[in-house]
Amino acid sequence: MNLKTTVDALSEFALDKNIEVFTRHGVFTKTEIHSRHEIHLEGYCKTILIEALCMADIAKGEVIPASVEYQNELAKLLSIKRNLGELDSAMEGGLLGEISKLSACLMKRLAQLEKAIMESGENEAPLEKAVFCRDRIISAMNELRLIVDELETLIASKYRTLPTYADMLYSVF
Repeated sequence: MNLKTTVDALSEFALDKNIEVFTRHGVFTKTEIHSRHEIHLEGYCKTILIEALCMADIAKGEVIPASVEYQNELAKLLSIKRNLGELDSAMEGGLLGEISKLSACLMKRLAQLEKAIMESGENEAPLEKAVFCRDRIISAMNELRLIVDELETLIASKYRTLPTYADMLYSVF
């Protein structure tokens, strides 16, 4: 089998055929299997929610301020160049426009993630909540990540407070 997600793998644990093997060999009772299955699902959900909350916090506390600060700097430069009249400001205008579009998209995707986090508490059954975390929260996190990764390539390093992947990979402390 090629089980692609933790939820899929955990669900295999509590299948009747596996329960029969575990009980026949005295490894677990049926009750213990269902209990462990539920505990693992709850742990999975807690981990995903912690990661999602951290991601939202980083986006609000690090990425958005860096984007706003860099846009502010670009807007000032663009204004100065346009006031001087003869200078080409296409690069600054294009970059400001691209970062502005991505920042607007970042806000939408952040709102989607926060909405999914809030809705996660509506599911009471551990399996339903785990499926929700897998399908909605991780999906929203991936969508937000795409925008943050793109912004990372456009925002000057002096405005970013977080190291890039390359910074972490190639730096020696």
